[in-house]
Amino acid sequence: MKKITLVLFTILLGIHLQSFAQSAKKLHKEALGAFLRSEYNSSLDLLNQAYALEPENEDVLLLRGRTFLQLNKATEAINDLSKAATIAPKNTDIFENLSEAHKLNGDFSQAIAALDNYLKIRPKQISIYRQKANLQILKKDFAEAVKTCNTAITIDKEDDSIHFLQAVATDSLGNDLAAENYYRNAINIALEDKSK
Repeated sequence: MKKITLVLFTILLGIHLQSFAQSAKKLHKEALGAFLRSEYNSSLDLLNQAYALEPENEDVLLLRGRTFLQLNKATEAINDLSKAATIAPKNTDIFENLSEAHKLNGDFSQAIAALDNYLKIRPKQISIYRQKANLQILKKDFAEAVKTCNTAITIDKEDDSIHFLQAVATDSLGNDLAAENYYRNAINIALEDKSK
């Protein structure tokens, strides 16, 4: 009799846990719809309910972090996105959003560190190099920005934005001649792209 009771309890518990998971998934889907309609407070309400059911769900944490970003709540976004990064350390979307949250919070060093984690996973993503160089320039770390741009140029020498950022960083270091050359490269690449 005890075995039958234990088996029934285990089955009922499994069904109950499965309904929680389905409920969290449904709430996430509804929250995503609200997010895409720019209804961020509604999205957050739904995500809070989903989080209460599944606090370790990376999709819930990522979307809730993105929602906090839209509501200019950097600290809350950082908390959720950091937790999501420990659960899903290969999810590049988490690191890109975590970088934005740190940037919103004014912590450029942590924003750069999040982009470095992204680049460990996808080392040829030019848009991330652009973001990183931009942050380094905001941080006034011009020498590092030049290094970041040099790395990016080895991946895609036809990216006018990278050449422009390299020119800004080089100019800020006081190397006018080299900066002028990089500005020229950026302009020539941009003009070539328009003529295509």
